[in-house]
Amino acid sequence: MKRPSISPALTLFLLSPFVGELLSGSSPPAEYFALPGFIILHLLYGGGALLARELKIRWHLGVGSLILLGCAYGVVEEGIMVASFFNPGWVDLGTLGVYGRWLGVNWVWSVGLTIYHALVSITAPVLLVELAYPSLGGKPWLSRRWLIAVAVAFIGDVLFGVVGFSAMLSYYPPTTHLLGALAVAALFVFIAKRLPPDFLRWGVKPPRRPLFLFIVGLLGALLSAMGLYVLPNIPGMPPIVPIVTIAAVAVLVIRYLQGFNWRRATPVHVLAVVTGSLAVFVPVSIIQEFDETRLDNTTGMSLVGLLFALGIILLYMRLQRQSRDIMKSSGAFHPMRRKDKEITDPAEIRAVLQEARHITVAMSVGDEPYLVTLSHGYDAERNCLFFHCAPKGRKVEMLRVNPLIWGQALVDGGYQQGDCDHLYRTAQFRGVVTFVTDQVEKEHALRIMIRHLDENPETVIAKQITPHSTGRILIGRIDITEMTGKKADKVIVQL
Repeated sequence: MKRPSISPALTLFLLSPFVGELLSGSSPPAEYFALPGFIILHLLYGGGALLARELKIRWHLGVGSLILLGCAYGVVEEGIMVASFFNPGWVDLGTLGVYGRWLGVNWVWSVGLTIYHALVSITAPVLLVELAYPSLGGKPWLSRRWLIAVAVAFIGDVLFGVVGFSAMLSYYPPTTHLLGALAVAALFVFIAKRLPPDFLRWGVKPPRRPLFLFIVGLLGALLSAMGLYVLPNIPGMPPIVPIVTIAAVAVLVIRYLQGFNWRRATPVHVLAVVTGSLAVFVPVSIIQEFDETRLDNTTGMSLVGLLFALGIILLYMRLQRQSRDIMKSSGAFHPMRRKDKEITDPAEIRAVLQEARHITVAMSVGDEPYLVTLSHGYDAERNCLFFHCAPKGRKVEMLRVNPLIWGQALVDGGYQQGDCDHLYRTAQFRGVVTFVTDQVEKEHALRIMIRHLDENPETVIAKQITPHSTGRILIGRIDITEMTGKKADKVIVQL
């Protein structure tokens, strides 16, 4: 097994604070690059992003869980380390130190910053780096030793911040509030670990054009900003309105995007959503540099925004080439040259899938191909194939990153001695892999596979299918999107 690559880990370590602090203008260049703040910010943001991403991969989670881990990070940073959730005098609060404050908590700020860090500081940088390193998308980026080192550094940085910010600001949050924040962060992690990995991949609608998805991300960011910075300044506005607005925008945008079939999306579609949610920072960074109402030094913010835009453009150009290849692969099968050998009857193609004892499946991530042979069962009613495997392994990691596959089933008629010919029937198919989590569907899949292979299936089914046995294995479902067939059922003396 190859050792984890440090390149994407280092990129994420640098990118997360760049987006969360520098690009947003929270820490302009003069403040961002000053020591020791530079080190503190990178251990916090970079360490938090790396931990969230490694937990996502090692626990076999999806983007939905990554967002929840980002929420946990937001609570740790703002609720525990700097205590801005509770400190009414926090420098960035303005009217939010009074408006919406209840039981010693700045509620509008707390909800807004939790979602901000989840999406901007953690999820967006992780997705951008995974897009930049497609062949490493489903693999850990840190060895066990480095993972422990990052975790220790992150925790140490947070504890240092708790003591340092309390002393510097002369504000000491109540112990009950700190314990409450810790409990909320732990709850986010608990839910994230139990969220189905394909939670955001359940949709069936084909993805919209990247420009449309870019606009969805942009509108979500603008509406969230309105809830955090505009609504609280409207006279007579009840605090519950901006709180609900901020949370509802995040939920509704995620739910809307969840309706698309992201297994059929290209990396450009993902990039469009991510950059749409961050695009507002580019013009804002230019405005901030010339904002005379700011008391800090904002020199260089324009350059920061332009550099980020340039990086996104370069990544987009690179992904466009990759996207064209993926789109080509989703077209029709290449016309068969030997029409006399083509199987045109769908029932005959399905018969091959039912008769073959195994299937061969090809998959890829980036420029790395992989091939496996699998025992299977064919569900003719749903036109899908089931297979089972261990919960961990190379094919599982690759399929979680790119579930699009090509496969073949073969019924071998054997070499014909003396005739220099070989008889066969094959079914070629394209499909999308989903890992089954529903207990009922798991049992259904196992029954189909056992009946496909065993001579006495009902005896085996009664003995083998139990909640305990199904909980230990992973079931994959291949939803066939297109198939064709080819056969040589008689000897043809023709070379």
